[in-house]
Amino acid sequence: MQAHRLLKQTEDPEKEKHMLEAGLPKTQLKPVTLGFQENNGRQAEIEKLKSELKRVTEEKLQLEEKLNKSERQMETLRETHLMCTSPDRGDVKR
Repeated sequence: MQAHRLLKQTEDPEKEKHMLEAGLPKTQLKPVTLGFQENNGRQAEIEKLKSELKRVTEEKLQLEEKLNKSERQMETLRETHLMCTSPDRGDVKR
């Protein structure tokens, strides 16, 4: 009888171990799947942000070019204005 009890005590942990091992891949599959889906979502968000960054960078370059052009035009207008109002000009009517 005692031998039967000892045998039962050793079998129960073995059965439990096998049951846990059998269930392990299924439970591990969920976190891996969730991690993969989460990673795909993050990757899509990263691609969207990269695209937006590229667009904003191009827009910034265009605005900088417009600003530089406007500054050059403004400088030309200032120089022209100074030439027209300068008292050193010989043809100024007095």
